[in-house]
Amino acid sequence: MNRKTFLLLITGFFMLSGTVSFAGVKGAVKKGNVLYNKRAFDDALKAYESALTAAPDSAIVNFDIGAALYKTGDYDAALRHFEKALVADDESLRQKAYYNSGNAHYKQGVTFRSAEPQRAVELWEGSLQHYERSLAIDPEDDDARFNYEFVKKKLEELKQNMQEQAEQEKRSAAAGEQEKKDDGSSQDGSSHEDAQDDNEKQ
Repeated sequence: MNRKTFLLLITGFFMLSGTVSFAGVKGAVKKGNVLYNKRAFDDALKAYESALTAAPDSAIVNFDIGAALYKTGDYDAALRHFEKALVADDESLRQKAYYNSGNAHYKQGVTFRSAEPQRAVELWEGSLQHYERSLAIDPEDDDARFNYEFVKKKLEELKQNMQEQAEQEKRSAAAGEQEKKDDGSSQDGSSHEDAQDDNEKQ
């Protein structure tokens, strides 16, 4: 059963409750899904990880782990698990993995926006690429389209701010150089005047 929750600023997120062949794995996934729906994401993650031990290549289990990690704020680890879900034969699962990867790239970029804006640019560009791939599979996904436009706007704003800051720094550096030149000219003039005064005294 697919589940979509609404996130702050950016809409939509998928969590899957898929069928897997091993009884133990299926039970662990079911337990994880119950905990996830109760918003007990750390406990859900433990249940999913126990399923992963028995089925490390399961696209569904990796997807669910990615969803739980995303909810705990570990976007980097979430992305690694969503990537493993992208090899799924199930096209619907791949579409959701691309979509969730787009969200995770965006959220991770937010954490870098102030300290490392260039890194945020790279992550948000990755976010757009994942939404594009999601939309290529399901062009009717309104959430993916909304998020694409949202992140695109944020990316344009960030690039504009970076450009303005670079230009400001360039102007400040040029003003500093001019000030040094002006100080040098003033010092030279003072020395020359002092020499003239000395000559006059002689």
